[in-house]
Amino acid sequence: HIPVTKLFFLALRTAAKPIAQELKKKSTSNATLKRICHGIGQSFHKFQTILKVKTAGYNVGSIKPAEESVAVKLGGEVISEFFLFSLASGIVIYEYQSSASKNAEKAKSLEEKISKEKAELKNQLSAINARLDEIENKVYGSK
Repeated sequence: HIPVTKLFFLALRTAAKPIAQELKKKSTSNATLKRICHGIGQSFHKFQTILKVKTAGYNVGSIKPAEESVAVKLGGEVISEFFLFSLASGIVIYEYQSSASKNAEKAKSLEEKISKEKAELKNQLSAINARLDEIENKVYGSK
């Protein structure tokens, strides 16, 4: 059978990159998205700057805010990357849960099969014991 789910996720991954690119483009033209990207970009700029200064071994003083266009572009990139990461994470989580579910079904099926075989062996053993009792009665007579 055709793995429809896998084909769907492949199509989703393929479509995700152009969607992420469109998010970046819209971050400069859509006023609401621009405001959100600006805030995210400024926060990310601060984070990057603090990280660079601290790893260089210096203490962080005040951080000059990024220019608006730079902050909006950086925020757009962060949102775009977060979108791709979220999508990929969601797919991995779904596939893991699906695999775990299939493994649980296989384990349950195997347990049922073992249980049936045990019952069948018990019945066969009972039949053998009954037959043995019958043979002993014929050979030794009933007691």
